[in-house]
Amino acid sequence: MKVNFSILFHCLFFVSLVLILSACKKRCQTKLEGQWELVNVVNATDTLHSFWIFGRINGGSGTLTYEMRNADNTLIATALGRYYLNTKFTKCLVDFEDSKGESSNAWEILRLNKKELVIIKKGHGITLKEFCKTRCN
Repeated sequence: MKVNFSILFHCLFFVSLVLILSACKKRCQTKLEGQWELVNVVNATDTLHSFWIFGRINGGSGTLTYEMRNADNTLIATALGRYYLNTKFTKCLVDFEDSKGESSNAWEILRLNKKELVIIKKGHGITLKEFCKTRCN
């Protein structure tokens, strides 16, 4: 039986690429889950603290809870939404949707580790958000 190595190579390459991309997405998902505090880079002495709580992804999307708390940790406001993770080769992207169905698409995850999250959105300018895990003290 004659084997066409070109077809075999392309099939193996495609399967490898799919596995690598799914592993990247899983790694982003695992690191993203949990509570993140938004760093206020404009006003470091602000007494209000914003927390984004990323839930586990189930069926393609995960829950996102937004909390605003004051300095003594009293809850001032809360909102619910969803988030979706996408991978494009070496980039991990996150899309947000609020409870009204309004979306904010294509935030690129620039940095994500156990302590730090940085996301950026390019469009009519650049918007950057920095987070630290739990409390930033």
